[in-house]
Amino acid sequence: MRFRLSHSLLAVLAAAPGLAANDAMGVEIHGFVSQGYLQTSRNDGYLVERSRQGSWDFRESGINFSTSPVENLRIGAQFYARDLGDLGNDKVELD
Repeated sequence: MRFRLSHSLLAVLAAAPGLAANDAMGVEIHGFVSQGYLQTSRNDGYLVERSRQGSWDFRESGINFSTSPVENLRIGAQFYARDLGDLGNDKVELD
């Protein structure tokens, strides 16, 4: 459920018409969503349990905002979520 909420929200924001790589009122907005698949004949359980059978437990998404209020100064923030085995668990972080 946590994946659906956090990644769905970030996916909607990143893919909304007119938002991706947009410059609204001097604020640039960029985003991404990535889904991976892991399958290995070795290192089963290294990053993802049951990777020998294949796993979709490998994804990340983010949306970032930046602006330059004055010359030679850029301010930005990024919301980022990932899930790779025990790493991240779809928790949204702010950079």
